[in-house]
Amino acid sequence: METAALANLFKLFATDIECVVLNACYSEEQASALAQHIPYVIGMSKAIGDQAAIKFATGFYSALSSGESVEFAYKLGCNVIQLDGITEHLTPVLKK
Repeated sequence: METAALANLFKLFATDIECVVLNACYSEEQASALAQHIPYVIGMSKAIGDQAAIKFATGFYSALSSGESVEFAYKLGCNVIQLDGITEHLTPVLKK
């Protein structure tokens, strides 16, 4: 999907969406574009393996469901990757 088209789509829902997670390889460019309209967007700076992506999602969504902030959830997601000994803990990037 074209980055501008995706950003324009999320612009339409900007008042209703607080956070978008693009848990896909090389999604940092799209995350930057979406962050022009959405308060928090997480993308991946490079390729991310399935295990790292799953670990990130597990930590991130667990923190959110416990009432933590998006920023805390992002940090926990990265830390869960690192705790598992996976070196991709710097791959997720948070755009604000």
